Amino acid sequence: MQKNNFYRLLILLILLSDGTNPHVWDRANRLKSMGGVTYSYDGDGDRTWRGANGQATLYMLDKQAPLTVVLNEQNLSNYIRYVHGLTGLLAQQNPAGVFQWTLQDGLQSLRGMSDGNDMLSAQAYSPYGEPMYNDLPTEFGFTGEQTDPLNDLVYLRARYMNPRLGIFGSLDPLEGQNQMVGSLNRYNWVRGNVANLRDASGMSPNWWESALSWIQGMQPQANPNPQQIPLAPTSSYVPPVATQPAPYQAQSTPTPTPTPPEELVPTPEGTLDETYLSE
Repeated sequence: MQKNNFYRLLILLILLSDGTNPHVWDRANRLKSMGGVTYSYDGDGDRTWRGANGQATLYMLDKQAPLTVVLNEQNLSNYIRYVHGLTGLLAQQNPAGVFQWTLQDGLQSLRGMSDGNDMLSAQAYSPYGEPMYNDLPTEFGFTGEQTDPLNDLVYLRARYMNPRLGIFGSLDPLEGQNQMVGSLNRYNWVRGNVANLRDASGMSPNWWESALSWIQGMQPQANPNPQQIPLAPTSSYVPPVATQPAPYQAQSTPTPTPTPPEELVPTPEGTLDETYLSE
């Protein structure tokens, strides 16, 4: 019974359909197929293969970069090579050996391609990344990431984003942060700030932000107001403080001063009387 409940829970964490196309997932919650396109991954979870219309596309990856990028893709005997920079994709070399240069906007979305002299094509996107045209001669598009031309899914390494729905199809593997309210919804795209943020890792806008927040959460928080008097404990009980007994020290006993013997004084009659004592 518990096992069945566990599987029902997994189903609730992934998108089974977008209303038109069913989604098929593997046991690691990675998308296997959607809209007539199938995918395959390596042991690190990076996509290495795509199949559509009876043809397969193989991806050669660079895993030394902070985020895995595609260096080369092969379809039959055709090769497309990519050049990446700090701002994403800079250029690609088509199967004919001709370099095409990308034109990007502030979100690193590809807005056009040029051969260095003339504008070859242009592109525009909806706020959540649905492409408006289909003449951009590259797989890369919204926020500079791979966009499947058949189902419009944006591949963001850890997950796929559906631009028609404006959400991810699976749960964010990172938990949200209480100080960032928008991150508590683990399906939304860039916390709803579509005009300013991007998510190249599929886990967080500015992928390093989640790691930094997690590290900061492990550190003790400094008092923002050092002059603030700390609150008294809610309980009046104060635990006793254990004290260390003082080491034993031998004390010397003072030697009593001897008292001189009492002197007897003779009485007037010449007899001794003990009631008369000398002072």
